[in-house]
Amino acid sequence: MKKYALLIVLFLLCGRMAQAQDNAYYVENSAPVQISIFDPYAIPPGLNTVRGVRLNLLYGDIKNVYGLDCGLVQRVTENMDA
Repeated sequence: MKKYALLIVLFLLCGRMAQAQDNAYYVENSAPVQISIFDPYAIPPGLNTVRGVRLNLLYGDIKNVYGLDCGLVQRVTENMDA
Protein backbone atom coordinates (compact mmCIF):
# COMPACT_ATOMS: atom_id res chain seq x y z
CA MET A 1 0.00 0.00 0.00
CA LYS A 2 2.84 2.39 0.83
CA LYS A 3 4.46 1.70 -2.53
CA TYR A 4 1.27 2.70 -4.36
CA ALA A 5 0.94 5.88 -2.32
CA LEU A 6 4.57 6.77 -3.07
CA LEU A 7 4.07 6.12 -6.79
CA ILE A 8 0.98 8.33 -6.84
CA VAL A 9 2.81 11.16 -5.07
CA LEU A 10 5.78 10.90 -7.47
CA PHE A 11 3.42 10.88 -10.45
CA LEU A 12 1.64 14.00 -9.19
CA LEU A 13 4.93 15.80 -8.53
CA CYS A 14 6.20 15.00 -12.03
CA GLY A 15 2.99 16.38 -13.50
CA ARG A 16 3.39 19.58 -11.47
CA MET A 17 6.98 20.05 -12.66
CA ALA A 18 5.93 19.57 -16.27
CA GLN A 19 3.14 22.10 -15.81
CA ALA A 20 5.57 24.66 -14.37
CA GLN A 21 7.87 24.20 -17.35
CA ASP A 22 4.95 24.69 -19.76
CA ASN A 23 3.97 27.92 -18.01
CA ALA A 24 7.53 29.21 -18.37
CA TYR A 25 7.29 28.47 -22.10
CA TYR A 26 4.69 31.20 -22.59
CA VAL A 27 5.58 34.85 -22.16
CA GLU A 28 3.47 37.98 -21.94
CA ASN A 29 4.01 39.45 -25.43
CA SER A 30 3.70 36.34 -27.57
CA ALA A 31 1.38 35.00 -30.26
CA PRO A 32 1.14 31.88 -32.41
CA VAL A 33 1.15 33.81 -35.73
CA GLN A 34 2.55 37.14 -36.92
CA ILE A 35 2.48 38.78 -40.35
CA SER A 36 4.86 41.69 -40.93
CA ILE A 37 5.23 44.04 -43.91
CA PHE A 38 8.27 45.71 -42.37
CA ASP A 39 9.21 46.52 -38.80
CA PRO A 40 7.21 47.91 -36.87
CA TYR A 41 4.17 47.36 -39.11
CA ALA A 42 2.97 43.90 -38.10
CA ILE A 43 -0.22 42.09 -37.16
CA PRO A 44 -0.36 41.69 -34.15
CA PRO A 45 1.97 44.59 -33.27
CA GLY A 46 4.44 44.83 -30.39
CA LEU A 47 5.34 41.17 -29.97
CA ASN A 48 8.51 39.87 -28.34
CA THR A 49 7.94 36.20 -29.17
CA VAL A 50 6.21 34.19 -31.87
CA ARG A 51 5.51 30.53 -31.17
CA GLY A 52 4.30 29.12 -34.45
CA VAL A 53 4.54 30.83 -37.85
CA ARG A 54 5.98 34.23 -38.69
CA LEU A 55 5.74 35.71 -42.19
CA ASN A 56 7.84 38.75 -43.15
CA LEU A 57 7.01 40.31 -46.49
CA LEU A 58 9.95 42.78 -46.60
CA TYR A 59 11.69 43.01 -43.21
CA GLY A 60 10.94 41.69 -39.74
CA ASP A 61 12.64 42.17 -36.38
CA ILE A 62 11.74 40.21 -33.23
CA LYS A 63 13.42 38.82 -30.10
CA ASN A 64 12.32 35.16 -30.14
CA VAL A 65 10.89 32.79 -32.75
CA TYR A 66 9.95 29.20 -31.95
CA GLY A 67 8.66 27.64 -35.15
CA LEU A 68 8.72 28.67 -38.80
CA ASP A 69 10.10 32.09 -39.82
CA CYS A 70 9.66 32.97 -43.51
CA GLY A 71 10.47 36.14 -45.39
CA LEU A 72 12.83 38.19 -47.48
CA VAL A 73 14.88 39.66 -44.59
CA GLN A 74 14.32 38.69 -40.95
CA ARG A 75 16.22 39.42 -37.77
CA VAL A 76 15.94 37.45 -34.53
CA THR A 77 17.87 39.08 -31.68
CA GLU A 78 17.72 36.40 -28.94
CA ASN A 79 16.40 32.87 -29.58
CA MET A 80 15.32 30.96 -32.66
CA ASP A 81 14.23 27.34 -32.56
CA ALA A 82 12.43 25.38 -35.26
